[in-house]
Amino acid sequence: MTQYTRSPGLALEQCRLLLRYGLKKGLMHEQCLENSKLNIEDFDTVSCEPSIEQERIIILNLCNHINETPARIGYAIGLKVGLPSFGLIGQAMASSASLKHALDIALRYSQEVFHFTNINYHVKNDNFDLQWEIAHAEDEELKDFYISRDFGACLTIMRSSGHNIPIKELSTSLSDEALIKEIVEELSCDVNVESKVMSITVDEKLLHLPMPLLNAQASQTLESLCYTQIALPNTNEKMSLSEKIGQLLRQHQYILTRDDAANALCVSSRTLARHLLNEKTTWRTLVATQRIAEAKHLLSHSDDSIELISEKVGFSSSSAFSLAFKRACAKTPSEYRKHYSIQAKTKTA
Repeated sequence: MTQYTRSPGLALEQCRLLLRYGLKKGLMHEQCLENSKLNIEDFDTVSCEPSIEQERIIILNLCNHINETPARIGYAIGLKVGLPSFGLIGQAMASSASLKHALDIALRYSQEVFHFTNINYHVKNDNFDLQWEIAHAEDEELKDFYISRDFGACLTIMRSSGHNIPIKELSTSLSDEALIKEIVEELSCDVNVESKVMSITVDEKLLHLPMPLLNAQASQTLESLCYTQIALPNTNEKMSLSEKIGQLLRQHQYILTRDDAANALCVSSRTLARHLLNEKTTWRTLVATQRIAEAKHLLSHSDDSIELISEKVGFSSSSAFSLAFKRACAKTPSEYRKHYSIQAKTKTA
């Protein structure tokens, strides 16, 4: 069976969208594909799977040859990205139970679908916040393109649900002020232009409305098929089940049930529990360990408040977080941060 680096069908369709946009803007296909080692005939070949680097080169060509900002180019292309553009996993999303379920599927495969951005979400007080950040430091030059493309794609997918889901607030890190103004006027929402990340806030309840092509069995079958066809990262350096679950927990901000993890890994919940026992751990122990490890990292490498860190690692309150952290580390989060700060200063002295 063919092994793909991303959702089967995604790489080719994403590059097709880029090429169509370049041609629409008056470029020759040679300009769009310059240095990519792709030619126009490749786009008629179903088995063609452009690499991530080839997609990056085409994007750079468009930004260099088109007299528009990267953000505007990315946003325009993102609005053309429907669920079929995400390949096999997009088909699974289209037949999922709800927009929330579709998003959960996408986040399980975020590295194979949204390779250039990291996407996270959290729910608080009935508000659903979806956030995009650049995934790789070397992509800083094209940051506005990647983020605005995925943001535009998100709007298109929300509209494809057949339901009106108003945006309550837009927080943006884009530098194209004219584009931001146009987007805000179109969405009729509040805006925060001083954000370090791109995010939207919507009513969480609206995301549970059914998708128009709802077919739970088809969605599960398509997702399982996609999973078997993706060459998972680190295939040369085999990951343990605990490490794979750690990745899933980070993607879902540590709010994930054992059943959800089992579904994402295409095994039964009972099988998952048995494999964890073979690794001398349990689901509860693993989640607790991963939460504390991430909290330590955030306390020592960020200026986030204790309250925000407790949310990021999946605790319902900062008091519950502080109690769990002290039980695990013999220090409160504040004491740990202070201790780490003193150590860091001593090393640099």
